[in-house]
Amino acid sequence: YQNIRSVGVKAINLDENDELVTAIIVQRDENEETGLLDDDSLNDENTNSDENLIESIKGKMLFAVTKKGMCIKFPLAKVREIGRVSRGVTAIKFKEKNDELVGAVVIENDEQEILSISAKGIGKRTNAGEYRLQSRGGKGVICMKLTDKTKELISVVIVDESMDLMALTSSGKMIRVD
Repeated sequence: YQNIRSVGVKAINLDENDELVTAIIVQRDENEETGLLDDDSLNDENTNSDENLIESIKGKMLFAVTKKGMCIKFPLAKVREIGRVSRGVTAIKFKEKNDELVGAVVIENDEQEILSISAKGIGKRTNAGEYRLQSRGGKGVICMKLTDKTKELISVVIVDESMDLMALTSSGKMIRVD
């Protein structure tokens, strides 16, 4: 991606019935080790709590949500760098056949607030610390209970008190909420 090309560059190879949902910019920490955490480090008995583990990976976690209301939070260090021809790694395993990933955010610390948004405009605001840390590729936990009133999840964003939310409908209407 060093050179600009008028025809673009194929970023990754996708499976036949797959499509790109989102892209996230993750800044590389020059002091960060490039090795991955092993699965044993998540269950280490010498670790007093999740806070110690989070400190050991500099607090960066990936939080991903599915349209059926499931979510997973795992260390960003568990996602290794890959080449453009790779097919990637599994972030979350779906419980239901027709489920799909709808969004993901990078969490810097457990005090950050996450807003999950449904297709009917219902939002759930939660501290990142309320979701337990898991291993990459797990089935996740319930992020938001879905009903006919909420429909499915469509997005997830990091929010704080200083931000306004801009929502766009499929008919072209825009709503700004403080």
